[in-house]
Amino acid sequence: MDADVFQKHFYTEYQEIFDLLTSLEKISEEPEEKAKISAEYEKLNSRIGILQKYFTENTSFIPIYQVRKAQEHVGQLSRLAQQKREEIFPKKKFGFKSKQKMTTLESAIQKAETQSTKEEKKTESLSFNDANSCMIKDLNNINYTKLENEINGKDIAIVDCKNSVIQLMGNPSAVHMSNVNSCTILCGPISGSAFLNTIINSDIVISSHQLRIHDSTDTRFYIHVGSRAIIENCKKLQFAPYAWSYPKLGSHFELSKLDLKSIGDFNWTSVDDFNWLNQQKQSPNWSFMNDEHRRKWNSDQNGQLE
Repeated sequence: MDADVFQKHFYTEYQEIFDLLTSLEKISEEPEEKAKISAEYEKLNSRIGILQKYFTENTSFIPIYQVRKAQEHVGQLSRLAQQKREEIFPKKKFGFKSKQKMTTLESAIQKAETQSTKEEKKTESLSFNDANSCMIKDLNNINYTKLENEINGKDIAIVDCKNSVIQLMGNPSAVHMSNVNSCTILCGPISGSAFLNTIINSDIVISSHQLRIHDSTDTRFYIHVGSRAIIENCKKLQFAPYAWSYPKLGSHFELSKLDLKSIGDFNWTSVDDFNWLNQQKQSPNWSFMNDEHRRKWNSDQNGQLE
């Protein structure tokens, strides 16, 4: 996706939706008129949802300052939609029902406001109980290994773990981490994205097409990413090149469509901080790890660390 193409499409659609929402008014209480304006309103909210999806899918291809600006414009549309809903469809002040069924209209607004949050915090909404997923949870002081026959092509969640060493020796489709404290997590190449939330005082070795890190601190990331890594609400993060090897690593990289040969050459240095928009100065929230402090891990075919 070219950044100029994104800009043109996004802001043309934004302006059309904004103008139509602004001009939307309730003319009368006639059922026919109310049905007409409700349909127009619902259509606009659907367009907001589509624009939100378009923005989310292209964040890794556009500069950080454009990402933040576009994010603000999507939020502006959602707030305007909420305002118009309250003006045109006010809640009844006197009623005996404490809860009412959410309308399709309200659902569309809520979806537009929460689309990005749902995607980035997927661990909170997925059950990870089906054949295509795997939950690793509540580990404490444990060495834990999953081999390729257990994780290839699956969504993996690592949740509420501390003081443990976790190895994912395979090719997951996606990886989600949440509430990880004082762990070492070694992950084979991922075919999709990695979403990491609340990682504290840990070593994370990970390779993925997209990497997003939120609400994390005092952690060392050894990465190989197909696009720019994104951090938000983080402090004291350090980055270095991917640093784990095991016998089938090469074949897993082939499955992931990532380039094993380019490790250390690109993208581990490409980090965007959503809380630091000054392009002229380095963000104080992350840094590159000094060579003398970098580690390397090697495992045999059974996950025994050498």
